Amino acid sequence: MGNVNDGYSVAPDETVFSKCDVVGNPADEALSAAQRIPLQFANLVGGVRNASRGSVDVQPSAGDATTIITPYPAVAPGLTAGEWNRAGGANNRVEIRVH
Repeated sequence: MGNVNDGYSVAPDETVFSKCDVVGNPADEALSAAQRIPLQFANLVGGVRNASRGSVDVQPSAGDATTIITPYPAVAPGLTAGEWNRAGGANNRVEIRVH
């Protein structure tokens, strides 16, 4: 809920989806992939690389629509922001894959 000038915040759970002013995260979406990496995570990656003396390679990557854990609900008249945001919360994660 909100606007470009004042910013946006997460809509209350009971808000009807069709009343949401924006779907997504405009502040995050304006950043490059490298800018989206939190400083704490970048520091963790640097620590792993230093501790392993380069033998462990860490490759951060952004997820895509095919790797979601919880499907987003279909847009329908009764859909609420809470339903959508619960799916979004489940899909906002860090995965570690070892190859």
